[in-house]
Amino acid sequence: MMTPLKKTVLLLLPFVLISCWGPEKTAEETKKEQKTMKAKDTPELRERLKAFNAQEHRLEFTDCELRYNGKPFFIGDTLEEVEAVLGKHDYNRGIGYYWKNIKMRAIVNKKSSKLTSINIHINKGTTDVIFPDDNYILVYGIPLNRNIIFKDFLDSTNYTFDDLDFFKHDYNFIANNCNQNNKELTLYFDSPVPYDYKGGGHIQLRGKFRPDKTKPVDEISFQYSDNTDE
Repeated sequence: MMTPLKKTVLLLLPFVLISCWGPEKTAEETKKEQKTMKAKDTPELRERLKAFNAQEHRLEFTDCELRYNGKPFFIGDTLEEVEAVLGKHDYNRGIGYYWKNIKMRAIVNKKSSKLTSINIHINKGTTDVIFPDDNYILVYGIPLNRNIIFKDFLDSTNYTFDDLDFFKHDYNFIANNCNQNNKELTLYFDSPVPYDYKGGGHIQLRGKFRPDKTKPVDEISFQYSDNTDE
């Protein structure tokens, strides 16, 4: 004969299993994860692409790779492999290696000598090493420089702000199909994120996001999730 305790366990078991597994992803969530940033073909885009192609130094990000003047390199490459594409670095501070003309800093792991992240300086640089200029970089084929506010950049793509994660100082999204050892490649756009605020000091309250007040991008960072310098 089944005891009351056994009956209770059997009744609770399906709910426990459902709770552990969690709900399945909806088709909309799956579609959002698979979305890739693409450029809208406009006269302004074509003019900016023409200017980009005329530059001496052309840096771009496309899917899982970076390219310099058409030659690819990757997060995870050794410093030697990267310098074969970019040329010898101009300056280094500890684990940071700088290329002045490309406006780029690479962070290199001490033990492996491999790149763990890069920063591309657009509007704000390091005053004694990198001085930003008006050159474009390409992100998924979309030109971006220090004169373009983030809303205008995003409006030239198939993305909306709902496709991004953003906080107070940056916007970011995961690059598709770039998993590496269960890590995801993330692109961070360093730019102040505008909100309506009420009050001040310790009692300041954040209101709604204001896309009409976005600012230019200071720099872009690329790195895999939970990268650490060992």
